[in-house]
Amino acid sequence: MPVDPPLRGALRARRRSRETRPGYDRLLRFDPMVQRNYDAVFGPARLRDLTRSIIVGLILYNGFFFTSFLLTPDLAYVSFILRIIVVTLPSQGLILLLRRVSPGTREWLILAGMVNAHFAMVLTVWISDSPLAGYAFAELNLILVFGAFTLGLRLLQSILFLTSCTAVTLLLIGRIDTFPDSLRAALWLQSVTAYVFCLYGSLQIERRRCTNFMEAFRASERASTAEETSQELQELSRTDPLTGLANRRALELEVATWFDDPAPIALAMIDIDHFKLYNDSLGHPEGDDCLRRVSAALRDALGDFDTSLPARIGGEEFAIALKGSATQDADALAERVRHAIETLALPHPGRLDGLKIVTISVGVARPSPGTKTSLSDVLRRADAALYAAKRRGRNTVCIESRGIRAA
Repeated sequence: MPVDPPLRGALRARRRSRETRPGYDRLLRFDPMVQRNYDAVFGPARLRDLTRSIIVGLILYNGFFFTSFLLTPDLAYVSFILRIIVVTLPSQGLILLLRRVSPGTREWLILAGMVNAHFAMVLTVWISDSPLAGYAFAELNLILVFGAFTLGLRLLQSILFLTSCTAVTLLLIGRIDTFPDSLRAALWLQSVTAYVFCLYGSLQIERRRCTNFMEAFRASERASTAEETSQELQELSRTDPLTGLANRRALELEVATWFDDPAPIALAMIDIDHFKLYNDSLGHPEGDDCLRRVSAALRDALGDFDTSLPARIGGEEFAIALKGSATQDADALAERVRHAIETLALPHPGRLDGLKIVTISVGVARPSPGTKTSLSDVLRRADAALYAAKRRGRNTVCIESRGIRAA
């Protein structure tokens, strides 16, 4: 059915909108539907990467205990307890928990774990009286780098992590009275630089992740749409647009494959009686409506025949192909269809034989089991049976079941 210009324009605008919108917001968070697709594709890999990164991070984090021992010897024992009890053990539990939560919750748990690791180190530096404690700030900056780049925190979590940890670090630098002003200024500059560096890097990584996935996602959508369109066009090419039944091409393609199967086959040819007179008396719009109603009645009559294929093969002609056990009931089915159309009692004022309602004639070809035959032979025999039914006065069924010559 042709699409009117306003609707066509709306469809094009919607397609353009899908193609131009980024698919994520300013914080680089995907739309819900896109996020589900992303998690389905990359969720398992993300979980594996996080697990490995946390394990590597814990090894390095605890390895830095030796620098704490050298720079803050007065709190070596406290540093060891904080690293093992406060950070390492909860992080191991976090690894197990990540497998049991949703991808969105997983990112927030990672943020909590990183903030915990940073604050544990901040506490060590804060309460230390060692004159070398200022040099321990380098480890705080490494924690920022680890969270932003190695773990690859999502942008929102990265902003919260970097901002909160840097704010605490700057506050800590300002509250340590033992630091000379030059050292305090240098540490502030290093901390702010690390913050900007990590935030910018996180933004770049996340933007690249989102744009790359959206390009792949849209390419997949286009391929899927093209495949669906191809299937729809193929279906349309095999469907009669007026009645919704299969057309002649679909019937021939489907039944041709049945001859590779030893199951029996039967074919019924159907013709609406005196249909030209129907059109002449009531007009073609009424004729089209008649075809639709006959098609619906035909389809209803086949309700419990699973291995049947009804089709409109041209004009007022229809066909029903049967396969397997359904062929045993071909005679009864043909009579059921004839009776169903008669029962509709559609007025036919143009008839000259006195019936004045729409009826059909049916011819059935049922090849003998085991007989080699072809589609053209079956169609020819069913058509011959149909014309025999017409010669008998129409509104009747004629069964042609003689053996068919080998193809």
